[in-house]
Amino acid sequence: MTSEAIETPDESMGSYRYRQATYENESIIFPITVVPEQESARNYAIQWADGSDEVGADAPFYVCNVSQFLKQHQQWLSLMPRVHPFYAVKCNPDPTLIQILSLLGCGFDCASKGELDLVLGQNIAPERIIYANPCKTASFIKHAKEVGANLMTFDNADELKKIKNLFPEARMVLRIFAMDPTALCPLSLKFGADPVTEAPGLLKLAAEMGIQVIGISFHVGSGCRDATAYRIALEHARRLFDLGLELGHSMGLLDIGGGFPGVESTQISLEKIAGLVNPILDEKFPRESGVRIIAEPGRFYAHAAYTLVVKIIAKREAKKKNEEGIETDYKMYYVNDGVYGSFNCLVFDHATVEAEALPTKEHRKKDDEEEDEQNDKDEDEGDEKKQINNNKTTLHWSCVWGPTCDSIDLILERCRLPELEVGDWIIFENMGAYTRAAASPFNGFQPPAVQYIVSESDWSLLMTLNRKSEVHAIVDRQMSTKLNGDGDHHAELDSGFVSDSGHSSEGDKGTDAILDELESVGSAPNDFDAIAVTA
Repeated sequence: MTSEAIETPDESMGSYRYRQATYENESIIFPITVVPEQESARNYAIQWADGSDEVGADAPFYVCNVSQFLKQHQQWLSLMPRVHPFYAVKCNPDPTLIQILSLLGCGFDCASKGELDLVLGQNIAPERIIYANPCKTASFIKHAKEVGANLMTFDNADELKKIKNLFPEARMVLRIFAMDPTALCPLSLKFGADPVTEAPGLLKLAAEMGIQVIGISFHVGSGCRDATAYRIALEHARRLFDLGLELGHSMGLLDIGGGFPGVESTQISLEKIAGLVNPILDEKFPRESGVRIIAEPGRFYAHAAYTLVVKIIAKREAKKKNEEGIETDYKMYYVNDGVYGSFNCLVFDHATVEAEALPTKEHRKKDDEEEDEQNDKDEDEGDEKKQINNNKTTLHWSCVWGPTCDSIDLILERCRLPELEVGDWIIFENMGAYTRAAASPFNGFQPPAVQYIVSESDWSLLMTLNRKSEVHAIVDRQMSTKLNGDGDHHAELDSGFVSDSGHSSEGDKGTDAILDELESVGSAPNDFDAIAVTA
């Protein structure tokens, strides 16, 4: 179904010039607000909060800036041009995020039956999925076979035995140990065969069992802080590639995992990682080798795109000893999302968050009037007595609690905030990674809903990409019918993969007639990368 923009006024937005739109692709529909260029999620959040106050709504909410996904993807293509991103669904399983990344040509890293079904439910082909859990439930392996998700990882002999019994046609990727000890979540504590003492034996065992191993994968850890971990892992991967080829495996895939930061810091950035990884890839796995290189970024795409806005539901005054042991006045604020909800990232992802005060429109107006009155008084009394009394510019030691009845539900134990009132809002930026994914309805508090925004130019780009994806789907169906009719059931379309040139190896064959009929759509399908970069 063709995507369309539905122009409707949004009364809660006052004089702001927004318009509502609906993205549609076959059975996939989600609402989105088209905003002026350079409009920030923060500014939109302020308007949405004001609109909520006017109608008496007080639920927490997210603002997701879809344009940030496109920005991140453009940066990825610029800095990692040989590496095809497979989004790590566990980071944030938002169907809208998955749809947008699908339009951009991304693949998907799934770890369970639920994640497989989520991605497949977005009309995404199973060829665009890597089942990147080395230790899978038997019933999940059977399900992967049923839905055609045949690319998966392993790191132990028992997993090979399960695969041999349940899905012997699967294409296996050996996951090896790789570790950045400074990562937020060092995953190699749990997964990965030792590249020296275990991996060679697993390659030999797979060959003896008749199981095809097509590549090597590793993961240095979620939230990597030391890019040198990639160097060591890539050197091991090259050696194991050579061994696999000697044993008769068709080694053609390298998965360099995740760990890519969602926001840049002095410690690590995608540019720093690319500066180290790209030369090693060119040396160890040159383009002429034909090896397909993929990665599993999660927080890189999701982290900065989501802004969370919570409301103060209660307030207390308290005294607490500071770091010097001196008793200090504290403001205790209780908000309507917490550690059992979006802020589970504080526990599971070792995250840190920063709070920004957002007084209600009514309170902002009151403060402005008091400030104007004080300024007028000061002018009358002379500059030497001028003193603006504005509570919103004076910072107080504060702590922020979640809404549940559990004392562990503490968001910020110590922070500086202006004095706020019940009904005011607090904004938390960079809340897209490992937040919504693990949120629970504990104590009856539901996770926040999401409001989606996109700039005018990026909305136009998404519509172009959607039209191209529709042509691509028609081409895939025609190719599949043709191949099945010819009896070649083993042919591999690989429709979800994008080669180094940005085009699929099979998707353009036999498509002239279709493209002639749909010439208004534009260039050949699967040209997502080039469009995203040049738009």
